[in-house]
Amino acid sequence: MITAPRIELTQACLFGGAIGNALGAPVDSLGWEQICARFGPDGVDDLVGGDGGRGA
Repeated sequence: MITAPRIELTQACLFGGAIGNALGAPVDSLGWEQICARFGPDGVDDLVGGDGGRGA
């Protein structure tokens, strides 16, 4: 039997994964050297624009 808290935890996990994928997409295929060259020595420290705009 699936309880409400378990469903909510599952939904939170899926939302967290989707948000992480969306925020990491612009640098997904870049190495650390490329990320530093593009965003500075600290890497990404703010939302980065993607195909759909900032944070997409």
